[in-house]
Amino acid sequence: MTKHLFVLAVLCIVATTSVLAAIFSGAQAISRPDGIYVQWWADDESGVVGYRIQRKAGAATQFDPIMTSMVPLRADKAYEYIDLTAFKTTDNFYQYRVIAVDNRGNEVSHVDVSIIHNSVSSVRRTWGSIKAMFR
Repeated sequence: MTKHLFVLAVLCIVATTSVLAAIFSGAQAISRPDGIYVQWWADDESGVVGYRIQRKAGAATQFDPIMTSMVPLRADKAYEYIDLTAFKTTDNFYQYRVIAVDNRGNEVSHVDVSIIHNSVSSVRRTWGSIKAMFR
């Protein structure tokens, strides 16, 4: 009897893991001068009500939320979040976590993407424009 319960428990874990892993079909992050564009695509959004975005920078050990509301579902299942708060400091390596959330607020699944952000500061951009005027 105990052996059967163990096998059943393992099968439930494997089945749950398989279902959770099937939500995202892809994700990427793109560095642009105005911010980091985090894009993701979903295959199956059954039970999902929205997405939360978290970020960690440099050698940080945990992800922190970077938005107060959830990204709502879209009919085309293609999403984009623009992080305008990622500024180049000593840390220019960022990791993002996109979390699919159910109606109870629980994480259904997540996908992580990493990027090196080489933004140009507004001071450098302005100085470059001034120099260009005198060439």
